[in-house]
Amino acid sequence: MGRWAIGALLMCLAGWASAADPLFGKYNHGAALKGIGDKQGFAPCLESTGVTARCKENVEYAGGRFRLALTFEKQKLEDAALYGEYSDASYRRVLQQVAKSYMLVAIADDKNVVDVLAHTLNPNRTAADAKTIGDFETHALRNGTITYRLYEQLDKYIKPGLDAKQVLASLPANIRVVEVTVKRDETGGLLIVQFARPGLDAKKAKR
Repeated sequence: MGRWAIGALLMCLAGWASAADPLFGKYNHGAALKGIGDKQGFAPCLESTGVTARCKENVEYAGGRFRLALTFEKQKLEDAALYGEYSDASYRRVLQQVAKSYMLVAIADDKNVVDVLAHTLNPNRTAADAKTIGDFETHALRNGTITYRLYEQLDKYIKPGLDAKQVLASLPANIRVVEVTVKRDETGGLLIVQFARPGLDAKKAKR
């Protein structure tokens, strides 16, 4: 499957969401730090970043093995991220996996962001517009940094007449977001899959 074909697939597919607030697997947003430790296979990590995190090795996702990092804020679980070595095969498998239950909203490199949702909802979109997005995706991959931002069950909130900004404004606070990031240079590559519920974090910050 070509790289732009993957982007197109992500534009088209969406799926289900749970009534709970899981981030990844059985790990729920807001879970207490004290409940995650050695007995569950976790150890302190990411100390150099200044965040409180616990990591577990050799976690399976999309047919590959990753390091799972759980990040905490005020002793409560805020997000979960999978870190693995980049390969074309793992990159494709991960994007195909998230496409089963998430819808693509944006693609970014280290400087620019393309609003894919606005393109998807534009009744006057053209093949030229799609090619522009595809070219951006290809360029970002070639230059070593790309991030796909997707929302779970986003199709449920798309109504006739609503533009991208209106759809995003209508979303519930607990909607789950995944960001798939590729970082590559001459020494190798990293594939990151981060799960978050940013609306819940923003709501918590206002209290």
